[in-house]
Amino acid sequence: MSYEELLALGDKMGTVSTALSEEALLRSLQKSIYQETDGTSPNSLNKDDIKCSICLEEYVDGDEVGSMPCEHMFHVSCVQQWLRMKNWCPICKTSAEEKSL
Repeated sequence: MSYEELLALGDKMGTVSTALSEEALLRSLQKSIYQETDGTSPNSLNKDDIKCSICLEEYVDGDEVGSMPCEHMFHVSCVQQWLRMKNWCPICKTSAEEKSL
């Protein structure tokens, strides 16, 4: 398709939202307060988990963080803004909605 045909198709289709509802957004995040570890415990964060992958700022003690079902962690405000536009993890693309059994 040409560029013009793609533009016309986009106009015809309109905007497609993949955002989570507010209820699903609240269910999909496990909120906690970030506390820096000394790195000696076996469950300590790896070096990729010391900053938010959305805003790219390092976490500091007291930051409110949210973990998604895939266990990736972000600042709560960053990931909420992301999930209001898209319904998947910005790192692994796993669905943000919990699977019901």
